Amino acid sequence: MTYRTSPESLVIEVDGLRLVPTAEPVKRANGSYGVRVAVQVTTTDDSAHHLLAPTNGALSFFSKVLDKRGKVVFEHADQRNGQEALLLTPGMQTELKREWPTDSASGVVWWGQTLHLEVGLWGLGRIEVDRRPLKRLFVVELKAGANPRARILPPDLP
Repeated sequence: MTYRTSPESLVIEVDGLRLVPTAEPVKRANGSYGVRVAVQVTTTDDSAHHLLAPTNGALSFFSKVLDKRGKVVFEHADQRNGQEALLLTPGMQTELKREWPTDSASGVVWWGQTLHLEVGLWGLGRIEVDRRPLKRLFVVELKAGANPRARILPPDLP
Protein backbone atom coordinates (compact mmCIF):
# COMPACT_ATOMS: atom_id res chain seq x y z
CA MET A 1 0.00 0.00 0.00
CA THR A 2 1.32 3.43 -0.97
CA TYR A 3 0.12 6.76 0.45
CA ARG A 4 0.73 10.14 -1.18
CA THR A 5 -0.44 13.30 0.54
CA SER A 6 -0.87 16.83 -0.72
CA PRO A 7 -2.74 19.85 0.62
CA GLU A 8 -5.66 18.92 -1.66
CA SER A 9 -5.98 15.18 -1.12
CA LEU A 10 -4.72 11.82 0.01
CA VAL A 11 -4.06 9.24 -2.73
CA ILE A 12 -3.88 5.56 -1.81
CA GLU A 13 -2.57 2.93 -4.21
CA VAL A 14 -3.31 -0.68 -3.33
CA ASP A 15 -3.41 -3.89 -5.40
CA GLY A 16 -3.90 -2.14 -8.76
CA LEU A 17 -6.40 0.45 -7.51
CA ARG A 18 -6.03 4.18 -6.93
CA LEU A 19 -8.30 5.51 -4.16
CA VAL A 20 -8.91 9.21 -3.54
CA PRO A 21 -11.08 9.80 -0.45
CA THR A 22 -13.05 12.92 0.44
CA ALA A 23 -15.22 13.74 3.46
CA GLU A 24 -17.62 16.50 4.37
CA PRO A 25 -19.34 17.28 7.66
CA VAL A 26 -23.10 16.94 7.93
CA LYS A 27 -25.14 18.77 10.56
CA ARG A 28 -28.07 16.59 11.53
CA ALA A 29 -31.60 17.71 12.44
CA ASN A 30 -31.09 16.93 16.15
CA GLY A 31 -28.02 19.23 16.37
CA SER A 32 -25.44 16.45 16.23
CA TYR A 33 -22.87 16.01 13.48
CA GLY A 34 -22.07 13.27 11.02
CA VAL A 35 -19.80 12.87 8.03
CA ARG A 36 -20.33 11.93 4.38
CA VAL A 37 -17.43 9.91 2.96
CA ALA A 38 -16.75 9.33 -0.75
CA VAL A 39 -13.89 7.47 -2.41
CA GLN A 40 -13.05 7.76 -6.10
CA VAL A 41 -11.74 4.36 -7.21
CA THR A 42 -9.79 3.86 -10.44
CA THR A 43 -8.27 0.58 -11.63
CA THR A 44 -4.64 1.09 -12.65
CA ASP A 45 -3.72 -2.36 -13.93
CA ASP A 46 -5.05 -4.85 -16.49
CA SER A 47 -6.74 -7.13 -13.95
CA ALA A 48 -10.27 -7.43 -12.66
CA HIS A 49 -10.85 -6.76 -8.95
CA HIS A 50 -13.64 -8.11 -6.76
CA LEU A 51 -14.86 -5.71 -4.09
CA LEU A 52 -17.18 -6.93 -1.35
CA ALA A 53 -20.12 -4.48 -1.31
CA PRO A 54 -22.75 -5.65 1.19
CA THR A 55 -26.04 -3.91 1.96
CA ASN A 56 -24.47 -0.69 3.34
CA GLY A 57 -21.74 -0.46 0.69
CA ALA A 58 -18.10 -1.38 0.26
CA LEU A 59 -16.75 1.02 2.92
CA SER A 60 -16.44 -0.22 6.50
CA PHE A 61 -16.27 2.05 9.57
CA PHE A 62 -14.79 1.88 13.05
CA SER A 63 -15.67 4.99 15.04
CA LYS A 64 -14.41 6.63 18.21
CA VAL A 65 -15.89 9.78 19.67
CA LEU A 66 -13.63 11.80 21.97
CA ASP A 67 -14.58 14.54 24.42
CA LYS A 68 -12.82 17.93 24.67
CA ARG A 69 -10.01 16.37 26.74
CA GLY A 70 -9.41 13.53 24.28
CA LYS A 71 -11.08 10.84 26.39
CA VAL A 72 -13.00 8.19 24.43
CA VAL A 73 -16.71 8.49 25.21
CA PHE A 74 -17.98 6.08 22.55
CA GLU A 75 -16.62 3.51 20.11
CA HIS A 76 -18.38 1.25 17.67
CA ALA A 77 -17.39 -1.32 15.05
CA ASP A 78 -19.48 -1.44 11.89
CA GLN A 79 -21.60 -4.51 11.15
CA ARG A 80 -21.61 -6.17 7.72
CA ASN A 81 -24.88 -7.47 6.31
CA GLY A 82 -24.72 -9.41 3.04
CA GLN A 83 -22.24 -10.83 0.56
CA GLU A 84 -22.89 -8.77 -2.58
CA ALA A 85 -19.84 -7.93 -4.70
CA LEU A 86 -18.79 -5.30 -7.20
CA LEU A 87 -16.58 -6.24 -10.15
CA LEU A 88 -14.03 -3.58 -11.08
CA THR A 89 -12.71 -4.07 -14.62
CA PRO A 90 -9.52 -2.59 -16.17
CA GLY A 91 -9.80 1.17 -16.73
CA MET A 92 -12.97 1.43 -14.66
CA GLN A 93 -13.76 4.40 -12.41
CA THR A 94 -16.41 4.32 -9.70
CA GLU A 95 -17.31 6.20 -6.56
CA LEU A 96 -17.98 4.53 -3.21
CA LYS A 97 -20.18 6.59 -0.87
CA ARG A 98 -21.31 6.19 2.69
CA GLU A 99 -22.50 8.38 5.55
CA TRP A 100 -21.76 8.02 9.27
CA PRO A 101 -23.75 7.35 11.38
CA THR A 102 -26.04 4.80 9.76
CA ASP A 103 -28.01 1.79 10.94
CA SER A 104 -24.97 -0.50 11.05
CA ALA A 105 -22.46 2.18 12.11
CA SER A 106 -24.03 3.95 15.05
CA GLY A 107 -22.85 6.92 17.04
CA VAL A 108 -23.34 10.60 17.62
CA VAL A 109 -20.97 13.58 17.76
CA TRP A 110 -21.99 16.71 19.64
CA TRP A 111 -20.53 20.23 19.70
CA GLY A 112 -16.94 20.17 21.02
CA GLN A 113 -16.45 16.43 20.47
CA THR A 114 -14.16 14.86 17.88
CA LEU A 115 -14.95 11.92 15.63
CA HIS A 116 -12.09 9.58 14.74
CA LEU A 117 -13.45 7.38 11.92
CA GLU A 118 -11.29 4.56 10.56
CA VAL A 119 -12.44 3.69 7.05
CA GLY A 120 -11.67 0.40 5.33
CA LEU A 121 -12.94 -1.94 2.66
CA TRP A 122 -14.98 -5.02 3.56
CA GLY A 123 -13.05 -7.14 1.06
CA LEU A 124 -10.83 -6.78 -2.00
CA GLY A 125 -9.25 -9.47 -4.19
CA ARG A 126 -8.28 -10.45 -7.72
CA ILE A 127 -10.69 -13.37 -7.52
CA GLU A 128 -13.89 -13.55 -5.52
CA VAL A 129 -12.71 -16.28 -3.13
CA ASP A 130 -9.44 -14.42 -2.45
CA ARG A 131 -11.01 -11.21 -1.07
CA ARG A 132 -9.50 -9.90 2.15
CA PRO A 133 -10.58 -6.97 4.31
CA LEU A 134 -8.55 -3.79 4.31
CA LYS A 135 -8.93 -2.22 7.74
CA ARG A 136 -7.74 1.30 8.56
CA LEU A 137 -7.31 2.31 4.93
CA PHE A 138 -7.58 5.97 5.96
CA VAL A 139 -8.92 8.06 8.84
CA VAL A 140 -11.49 10.85 8.88
CA GLU A 141 -11.27 13.32 11.76
CA LEU A 142 -14.16 15.67 12.41
CA LYS A 143 -14.24 18.25 15.20
CA ALA A 144 -17.83 19.30 15.76
CA GLY A 145 -18.42 22.99 16.33
CA ALA A 146 -19.18 26.32 14.66
CA ASN A 147 -17.08 25.58 11.57
CA PRO A 148 -16.76 21.79 11.40
CA ARG A 149 -14.14 20.44 9.03
CA ALA A 150 -13.52 16.84 8.08
CA ARG A 151 -9.85 15.96 7.52
CA ILE A 152 -8.61 12.88 5.65
CA LEU A 153 -5.44 11.36 7.12
CA PRO A 154 -3.38 8.24 6.50
CA PRO A 155 -3.71 5.77 9.36
CA ASP A 156 -1.13 5.52 12.13
CA LEU A 157 0.61 2.37 11.03
CA PRO A 158 2.61 0.28 13.49
